[in-house]
Amino acid sequence: MKKMNNFINKYASQVPKVHRLRKFFEKLEDNECFFIFQNKNLTAKEVLYLELYLVACSENKSFEDLTKEFSSAVEFLNIYDMKVYGIFE
Repeated sequence: MKKMNNFINKYASQVPKVHRLRKFFEKLEDNECFFIFQNKNLTAKEVLYLELYLVACSENKSFEDLTKEFSSAVEFLNIYDMKVYGIFE
């Protein structure tokens, strides 16, 4: 946490939004999984796989089993690229 605070303090005057990092990390539970992507446009299929991975991680489930459970959605996203937000909220 000390290194993150140093980073935030160093760049906060140049990029005020960097304070959001501290808030984000403070809200995390112990051993909570997360991803951070910088300027990466993800396809709907990639987002689905990342969401499934996070669900598997947080609920101690098998990623492979969840992927099989959502195989019809994966097949659909092989054909269509649509944007999906917050599907597991």
